[in-house]
Amino acid sequence: MDETGALSEASKKKQANHWLLWWKIRPEELQKQIAEYHTLKITQSARGISVLALLFTAALTAFFAHLKWAGLDEWSYGDAALLLFLCIFIYRGHKWAILLAMIYWTYAKAFQIYSSLGTTPHPVAGQLIVAIIWWSTYMHAFFLAFIVEKKRRSEAKASGGT
Repeated sequence: MDETGALSEASKKKQANHWLLWWKIRPEELQKQIAEYHTLKITQSARGISVLALLFTAALTAFFAHLKWAGLDEWSYGDAALLLFLCIFIYRGHKWAILLAMIYWTYAKAFQIYSSLGTTPHPVAGQLIVAIIWWSTYMHAFFLAFIVEKKRRSEAKASGGT
């Protein structure tokens, strides 16, 4: 900190890059997401990355359900359909769909961990780590998309839009 109590630029950068704060969104990234909302490629926009993650999961779920692998059966097609349904509304910018994706993803990873408890201790530890990595990766994408939509809506309201 300097004598005015403000953080130096190096301190701000160090704080923003701290591994515990990786969910923190840089203001310039948030502004870019809002300013270029309709022009960013699907691989660049927060909502697009969230949709791609869910599409990937839906495709894997349907594929493994078709093979009846890892205990997946025809009920898993319902999960894939739910994910596709969420994709449509997330891409259209609905915050409720992003929240539902967060809840679904948290439940799915918790269930994955719970269902692995009956196995030997070593696979449980490995599955726990993998589940946490997948959960945190997807949640980061969903969280960014949610913040972008929230900020975009608040800016539209402030400027008199809907």
